[in-house]
Amino acid sequence: MSAFRTTKSAGLTLTELLVVVAILAILVSIAVPSSRKSVERVRVQGTAESLRSDFQEARMLAIGTGRTVRMRFDRVGAGVCALTYQGALDACRCNDAGEPICKPSGRLLRNTWIPDDRGVDLSTTAAQITVEGERGLVTPATTLKVTGSLGHRIDHIVALTGRIRSCSVGEAAMAPCAS
Repeated sequence: MSAFRTTKSAGLTLTELLVVVAILAILVSIAVPSSRKSVERVRVQGTAESLRSDFQEARMLAIGTGRTVRMRFDRVGAGVCALTYQGALDACRCNDAGEPICKPSGRLLRNTWIPDDRGVDLSTTAAQITVEGERGLVTPATTLKVTGSLGHRIDHIVALTGRIRSCSVGEAAMAPCAS
């Protein structure tokens, strides 16, 4: 009889363990970029929907009260501040920290802060829009562009009539924007 006994082990060999780790590494490298894109898509959609809702609320309030409502978009500090208010043209604005400041003649209705570190940016063709109180007409016509750092973008095109149309770049669930 031999002095050495051989026993079967129920565990994994080092080679088998390395193969499993390699497969997991490949799966993670595929999943991480995909999840980053998904997170960005959700952030862009959420911000765009919030701004669309703010606009629709401003228009309904203007028509309902017969008073002018304004929306102002300021790039300040480390982000973009979107204000909805009633009052004179410059009755409300944002300070460098993104906090709203209103003169006594201004009444703040809503404040939306979009920080730069969120990976979402807002650009507009007009820094301020006015929603007329009787019929809800908007001046000037404008486009709000919500863009993610990976390229997803949703545009809200606001017509003089107050109608808002949305389109996207890089989104299958929404009508594509015309080039």
